[in-house]
Amino acid sequence: MGVLGVIERHFLSVKRSMCAAQIICELSKLALIDGLLMRCRCLYNAARY
Repeated sequence: MGVLGVIERHFLSVKRSMCAAQIICELSKLALIDGLLMRCRCLYNAARY
């Protein structure tokens, strides 16, 4: 386990946390779109009655 091993492990953990951040970003985008759709549906229902 030398310096290269430490650097490699650091990059792997950074890559893993980046992936997690991207997943969270995608999920929040989906949640945002879902929220907008729900709002549109509510407005549509309100306009109908």
